Amino acid sequence: MKRVCDWCGIGIVTTRADARFCSSKHRIYAHRAAKRSPIPQRLTSRDRWVRWRYELRNGKPTKAPITADGRRATSTNPDTWTTFAAASASTLGEGLGFTLGDGIGCIDVDHCVSDGVIDPRALELARTPNAFYVEYSPSGEGIHIWHDADEQPGTRRTENGLSVERYSAGRYITVTGRPIGL
Repeated sequence: MKRVCDWCGIGIVTTRADARFCSSKHRIYAHRAAKRSPIPQRLTSRDRWVRWRYELRNGKPTKAPITADGRRATSTNPDTWTTFAAASASTLGEGLGFTLGDGIGCIDVDHCVSDGVIDPRALELARTPNAFYVEYSPSGEGIHIWHDADEQPGTRRTENGLSVERYSAGRYITVTGRPIGL
């Protein structure tokens, strides 16, 4: 397997077997970016990152995962995932995505934010004991509740009048880095 820089994704040419960056400059960039990011280290430390772009499927826009270099990615193939630093350094697509699994799940609550106010029912979901990070979705009209979770089949249903999706494997979720303090 070819080794690539955690920051830029370009192949590493060095005699050091443990090298993670192609240059000291990229090592410093990655270190500084990790310090600045509001996204928790529980997510940024895992090599489960993709980018995403809008695509039309069946006449509807959908968020499709892509690799940091623009190829099609999938939430079930680790060969298409990368590090947080490499995904963050890429400018392709619309933004970042994280592939669920490895003990990380996400609850996606749609249409629960109106005029900047989060529905109290969604806030109640966000306060689950195993939640560690809550952020706005890309539209700003929903929230993502990141939590510790065993891998199990996902669900999509109406809960307490809200549209709620729960996933912990075989999916990716967009990541905005726009945290909600609770």
